[in-house]
Amino acid sequence: MKSLKPRLLTAAIGIPAVVLVMILAELWHPLIGIVVGLASAWMVLEYLAARKLNSIVPLSIVCMLYALLMPIVVTEATLTYMLTFLFLVLGFVVSLVYHKKLSYGMLAYALFGTLLITFGMSAVSLACVGNGYSVSFFFVLIFLLPWMADGGGYFIGSKFGRRKLCPNISPKKTVEGVLGGAVFCVASAMIMGLVFQFVVFSGDEAAHVNFAALVVLAILDSVLSLIGDLSFSLIKRYLKIKDYGSVFPGHGGMLDRCDSIIFTAAVPANFGVIMKNIAILGSTGSIGTQTLDVVDKLDLKVSALTAANNITLLEQQVRKYKPALAVVFNEEKAKELQIAVADTATKVRSGMDGLVEAAQLPQADLVLNSVVGMVGLQPTIAAAQAKKDIALANKETLVAGGDLVTDAVRANNVRLLPVDSEHSAIFQCLQGMPDKKVLKKLILTASGGPFFGKTTEELRGVTVEQALRHPNWSMGAKITIDSATMMNKGLEIIEAGRLFDVSGDDIDVVVHRESIIHSLVEFTDNSVLAQLGVPDMRIPIQYAITYPMRYPSPVAELDLAQIGKLSFFEPDYDTFTCLRACKKAFAMGGAATAIANGANEEANALFRRGKIKFLEIGELVMGAVDSIPNFSPACVQDILDADRQARAFVTEHVGG
Repeated sequence: MKSLKPRLLTAAIGIPAVVLVMILAELWHPLIGIVVGLASAWMVLEYLAARKLNSIVPLSIVCMLYALLMPIVVTEATLTYMLTFLFLVLGFVVSLVYHKKLSYGMLAYALFGTLLITFGMSAVSLACVGNGYSVSFFFVLIFLLPWMADGGGYFIGSKFGRRKLCPNISPKKTVEGVLGGAVFCVASAMIMGLVFQFVVFSGDEAAHVNFAALVVLAILDSVLSLIGDLSFSLIKRYLKIKDYGSVFPGHGGMLDRCDSIIFTAAVPANFGVIMKNIAILGSTGSIGTQTLDVVDKLDLKVSALTAANNITLLEQQVRKYKPALAVVFNEEKAKELQIAVADTATKVRSGMDGLVEAAQLPQADLVLNSVVGMVGLQPTIAAAQAKKDIALANKETLVAGGDLVTDAVRANNVRLLPVDSEHSAIFQCLQGMPDKKVLKKLILTASGGPFFGKTTEELRGVTVEQALRHPNWSMGAKITIDSATMMNKGLEIIEAGRLFDVSGDDIDVVVHRESIIHSLVEFTDNSVLAQLGVPDMRIPIQYAITYPMRYPSPVAELDLAQIGKLSFFEPDYDTFTCLRACKKAFAMGGAATAIANGANEEANALFRRGKIKFLEIGELVMGAVDSIPNFSPACVQDILDADRQARAFVTEHVGG
């Protein structure tokens, strides 16, 4: 029972500390990484003092500064942490397989040299994990699970252990003890999950524990805590250290209390038991509400919600999802919402500044941009600059912004994930493509809208109500009219070219009335891949959120036998002038695509208000592309100027 004392002492200090962190996490989470860094520095200084390794003191000072500063200055921790972790695991495996041939000294110093990097990156992951529930949950995970694996393994091994695991490294470790530790770890995870689900999360419909993921995480934690324990046993055995440390005397001191946690600390942050935190721009629109369906299915946390004017629905969403921030583009409506949700913790902002703030919210992992029109451009660039992954449903961003958007995405090393069904289909078909050279062309499918097969003469007198009757998709008014004019498909040609770096000549359009095949990709050997599914936007929305993983979705299964047949037709470029205007603008490059988009937004709105005829939309878009001088935009303001010129062109010609 001699080694029981430090375990109980650790628990007596650690458990109240965990509870305190859970209480203060929302306010103090940026400082948590510093605390972990200080603990690592303290541990290593004791380690050095025990062996009088004064020659490495300068290294320890550098490592200490590293551990203290990294949580503050680094925001992208996962990749660095994982590379460090893989190096440590590789060193451990090599030591087991080749321990007789490998210099223990070299291995010990290699592990020691990366020890603080691992601890430091764990601290970074912790500091970056966000606020609220996920931080408290994270803390319970990194402290409770390794302790349960280590303590459970110790007691089971002491009583039932017969078969030695690694006698040359840790003579008392047994196979039975390791299995017992894993069982303790899983059981503790389940109990903890139940406590969070029914006590901590009580009354919060948006917060749920993923129990299946929790079981996998507990098993992973038990394995990693074993690796940490054996790795430090290896170092101590080589350096002939058994007992040292003034904080927790006996059984290895501070080092032995932290070995398992060092190896497991970053796992919960990267694993996602409480899954991604998402900001939804345009949450009251068609894509936004369907995104919230996916959020409910996947148990995601919502950090920001935005709307243009619909504060009635936005208030309902705020009360259900409890975001940190809600934005209404209309300033007067924002004031009304602020009064309506004054009893909540949600902040309310307005205008473009509010959208940009939502796009750059620190706790958001992903920004889904589903706002309508050019208003989505600046928030998209802002999200990229804040190093947020972007799920893009706002096609005007890429159509108008072009290189400004793609350059911002590349410069900040973030992912731009398509949400449009056609672009998501292409994106999915391209997964696993060995080299871009094997790509021959992209084939976008179009439903044909409500006016497929109509002649120009037949379209002269169509009404707004007729244009809004899309045969397959449930969408907002603006995009439904764009589908009727086939402007939507023209914009998608431009968006596809910029998303996948393909010229307009290598993008075809085929009318597919059933909307079952969402797009196709043809390769140099003339083989063609297609992505199929029922016409439901929740499939591409979910794939963008969970990429590269796939999970069960709320969408119905595709039954090809019930569908019976699939049909395909050539698009009518003569009748649908908008489609032709977009292809021309894309070929021209520069600001021409922003001009085409701006002219369409203005003409589309005028048609919905009954100010112009249906066919005038295409005429005005083509007129703007032909008449307004093209130029190469160098900044966002240039894009906004081109958009303004296009809208002015439309209003002037309608007025005349």
